[in-house]
Amino acid sequence: MHSLKRSILHSLSHLLNKSIELLNRVSKSKNLQPMQADSNSPVQALKTEYNQKLDTLLCSNLILALEANDFIETENLIIVVKNQVAHLYGNLETKKAKELCHEIAFSIEGIERVKNNILTDENSSSATPSEVVDSLKDTAVLAMVKLRLNMSKNLHIDNMQVRTESGFVYLRGEVSTEEEKNLAETVCINVKSVKAVVNELSVSH
Repeated sequence: MHSLKRSILHSLSHLLNKSIELLNRVSKSKNLQPMQADSNSPVQALKTEYNQKLDTLLCSNLILALEANDFIETENLIIVVKNQVAHLYGNLETKKAKELCHEIAFSIEGIERVKNNILTDENSSSATPSEVVDSLKDTAVLAMVKLRLNMSKNLHIDNMQVRTESGFVYLRGEVSTEEEKNLAETVCINVKSVKAVVNELSVSH
């Protein structure tokens, strides 16, 4: 069972790495390098979209890598990647497990820095405020939801807006068919930690 899980996770991780490589090539071809540009310019908008997609892929890749390790209780962790910096939150039993998380995160290609805020049983008294935890959970869920929507072959999400709040996913925008609308909702509800989906998508035809 563990070998099958590892095989699946390895395959998914490989696909994510290929996607990251593709995004990097697109970035270079579009010349998306740091520049003094108007924040509303098309180039800046494309650069922002690229960074968001890259962070989503990196976060998903990191979660897969952590889940593949039998010594880490991922249920107690919150993983967020922003601007290619991995932020680790949650609680683990030992400092060894915390250090292992740090090493795994730093080994993910594309992650430039790791901020390890994981608590261990020795210092769990200084817990992260609940509102901060909720916000981080929503960020992590949003990243996974967007990844799953992007990976769905039968969905066109160019005109779709996705928002998460307290475990609820809100879908707005426009899709081509009723089937796409229903599929988007199904994809979201099957993401771990999603409590419900508020589907406000409209059908163009």
